[in-house]
Amino acid sequence: MKNAIIDFFKNKGYIFIALLCITAVVAVGISVINSGNNTNGEPIISYNTPASKPITPTNSTDETPAPMPTSASKPVDDSQNNPPSQNDTSTPGKIIIIKPVDGEIQTEYAAKKLVYNSTLQEWRTHSGVDIAASAGSIVKAAANGRISAVKSDPRFGLTVVIDHELNGRSFSTVYCGFAKTAKGIIAGSEIKSGAEIGTLGEDIFCEKAQGAHLHFELTEGGAPLDPTQYWK
Repeated sequence: MKNAIIDFFKNKGYIFIALLCITAVVAVGISVINSGNNTNGEPIISYNTPASKPITPTNSTDETPAPMPTSASKPVDDSQNNPPSQNDTSTPGKIIIIKPVDGEIQTEYAAKKLVYNSTLQEWRTHSGVDIAASAGSIVKAAANGRISAVKSDPRFGLTVVIDHELNGRSFSTVYCGFAKTAKGIIAGSEIKSGAEIGTLGEDIFCEKAQGAHLHFELTEGGAPLDPTQYWK
């Protein structure tokens, strides 16, 4: 019997070895398949893609609520939104003057446009107003103030300048074309609103063609203003 087994392996042993190899391969395959089944169907290489989240519809008109203030919040300064009251004396008030002489406006204020000067025969700006009045008409101070200059101007004739402080505003009035000034009208003297400054003449060289009139100016900080907007 022993010899028969030896003769079998000698003659057909390769067949037995082949069967063993096939059996081993099959066994390994079955083991791999079973191992794969233990992963519950998940792929060996997975992509870390986040799961989609449900989209909650929103109303486009909704506004995000403002955060609640905390104790450390800085108080809001409303001073820009709350203008001072009319009783606040630190705020400059309105300039108020009286018309210095009775008469019609002959040439209007025109600091930003040109008006025709019939004497010089040219177009030019006009930083005051010309008030037509007869020679000898009385010219009055437009407001309380201090006389800062009495001078003979080569273009505008005898001229008086008065400085004023009113309602927190500093401004000046200029009067040109006097025949003569009243008594006491000298630089440095005080003058009351409506007090006589002098009488009109016809000596305004650069506006001589217009006849007797008062050339009157109002300035604030050196800048001309339209006097007709301020007299009452």
